[in-house]
Amino acid sequence: MRHTFKLVPGSEDWRQLEQGFRAAFMRLDTLSAAPRRTQDRRDLKQAARSSDTFVNEPDTDWSLPHHAEWAQGIVTAWVKRCVEVPLVIDGVEIVDAHSTRDCLDPSRLGAVVGRYRLANGGDIVQAVECAARDDDGWRGLSPQQRQATMRQVANELRRARADLMGAAMANCGKTLAESDPEVSEAIDFVEFYAGSVRTFFELPNVTASGKGVVVVVSPWNFPIAIPCGGIAAALAAGNTVILKPASDAVLPAWELCQCFWRGGVSKKVLQFVPCAGGQEGAQLVQHPLVNAVILTGGTETALAMLRAKPALPLSAETGGKNATIVTAMADRDL
Repeated sequence: MRHTFKLVPGSEDWRQLEQGFRAAFMRLDTLSAAPRRTQDRRDLKQAARSSDTFVNEPDTDWSLPHHAEWAQGIVTAWVKRCVEVPLVIDGVEIVDAHSTRDCLDPSRLGAVVGRYRLANGGDIVQAVECAARDDDGWRGLSPQQRQATMRQVANELRRARADLMGAAMANCGKTLAESDPEVSEAIDFVEFYAGSVRTFFELPNVTASGKGVVVVVSPWNFPIAIPCGGIAAALAAGNTVILKPASDAVLPAWELCQCFWRGGVSKKVLQFVPCAGGQEGAQLVQHPLVNAVILTGGTETALAMLRAKPALPLSAETGGKNATIVTAMADRDL
């Protein structure tokens, strides 16, 4: 391009460009004509990955025709599905003798896509005591051992992309194009936190340890990435975790937890405890054996937690907008 306005036939620049073009043309037959966009979500063998270097997980390449077929398969699989979701407390799936609530599809009036159990006060006590005991010794594992498990979890998330997206579509009304990057973000959280925590634990003259029992209270609007981020950060640091998902996003949270369990995290280390926020939810975060809470939700919810337990270590991302001040010096084209 830099020669465009001054190139003269027969000049030295002309001859150099001519030679370069001819040399490139002679190598034409050595170039591969094979497609370079080879991503295929249908091929689960592509999902597994192992590397010591963090690389962001790629989103689905929707320009490839076979991914449209893959997406249609997700819709077909989930449109008639109704999932029975248990509580998971102290390593046991609980399906009986509990109040239940329906998981509704907000895009289809009255369509029930799942049914989940509500934890009661006794369940809350049992879950917290189990997390505090750490029967399976998660806290005692080395950072390297925890990272190895988390890498298996990341691969399970890769393999479960379709069902995670399907659950978010069915229970939360998210389009597949919206939930696909959430799955990528969730995988990034698992890989990045595990690697980062290992680095912190290996720093010279630094002693690091987990908090103990961490409760993750997740929202409905990002039902895959946000709960996964809280769980992954807490587990990587050596904590046991109790997940309380939003009542409107229980189904994707259930699918998410199954990825952690299949990856090697036990059902005593990560417990799944949907419950009513007013009474049992408050009981959960106020329990004296709970050492920290990770919340994404309303500002008032966070303030209520702190009023009830002022010394609570709370990591909260809450609602509201930051103030924006635009001065006369601002670039208005932005």
